[in-house]
Amino acid sequence: MTPKEIISADYRTNHQGREYSEQQAQAVFRKYLQNGGKHVVFGRTMFLIKPLDQSTVEFHTINGGNEVDLVNGVNQLMQVLSQHFSRAVTYYDNPRINDLLVHASFPHSAHKVDQGRDRTYELIFDLRGA
Repeated sequence: MTPKEIISADYRTNHQGREYSEQQAQAVFRKYLQNGGKHVVFGRTMFLIKPLDQSTVEFHTINGGNEVDLVNGVNQLMQVLSQHFSRAVTYYDNPRINDLLVHASFPHSAHKVDQGRDRTYELIFDLRGA
């Protein structure tokens, strides 16, 4: 899938009823790229990547597929990131993600942080622990 297709599918599945439209989500992604933002695509899942320092990278997921696509994409991403960073962090709201973590290839810790919308949980992967 292309990034545009992934954003469309993710919007339909996970973001209906939000205060922004699919077109706005597409525009935000284009602006992200114009400002030098990095992304990778694994199958039906896209990840936006932002190094925080020499050892830590933050990532955000746009999933155009199902739970299997999400788990596979995250595992592939962690494998790639482990070549450059020792930790990866992401934030999310959906508590069902916690159930999927049993399929993670790298050691991780997830905890509730309650920092607002899209930041209810924090997930940290130890990329040197595999």
